[in-house]
Amino acid sequence: RDWSVTGVQTCALPIYLHCLGHHAGKKAPTVPEAVEMLVDAKVRSPRYSRWLGDTLRPFADLHKNERPGDVPPHDIRGFIHARKDITDASRHNIYRALSRLYHFCLGRHWIPTLPMDDTFAPALPVRMPTILSVSDTERLMRAAQAHYPDMVVFFALALFAGVRIGELCKLTFDDISYRSDSDGFFLLIGPDVGKFQRARNILLPANCQLWVQDLLSLR
Repeated sequence: RDWSVTGVQTCALPIYLHCLGHHAGKKAPTVPEAVEMLVDAKVRSPRYSRWLGDTLRPFADLHKNERPGDVPPHDIRGFIHARKDITDASRHNIYRALSRLYHFCLGRHWIPTLPMDDTFAPALPVRMPTILSVSDTERLMRAAQAHYPDMVVFFALALFAGVRIGELCKLTFDDISYRSDSDGFFLLIGPDVGKFQRARNILLPANCQLWVQDLLSLR
């Protein structure tokens, strides 16, 4: 073997050129093709994949004949900020979708670096958490009673008993029990429903019991 400097450089040159051509995007798909491949990959839920497709296809339409690595960063920034009729939160979501696309491309060696590194995410306004007022809660419950009577107990348990939405989606009326020797209704959350597979019993507060009792009396 020739271990001289010249020999090493000569051996390394074809490898370097091969890698350079590979990362330059010669074998990469076009932007529309990359978008559809990302959507078809179903990286998360079907709903997330649909959101990616709806968000990224307008970007793909602007770069039909280009490969992901050929789109300059200023075009990416321009797409994020092009529309003036959307909120900063919507612009931030566009940034998230584009970032997911380019991470997808980077993982398949279609691009050498992330162009998103030169693109800052739109700043989101800091908002303090809010809670419903008593009058807001009353209007919500009356509206549910009038238009969605099957959801009254769902809203009551979420608003007054602090039950997690994910838990409510798994519970049934059989999980609500009444104990005459105690203060009334209990909600039994089993390990197959509770977060971190933890079972617990929740004593329903008086305002929640009124809504639950009215509906259970009809069953």
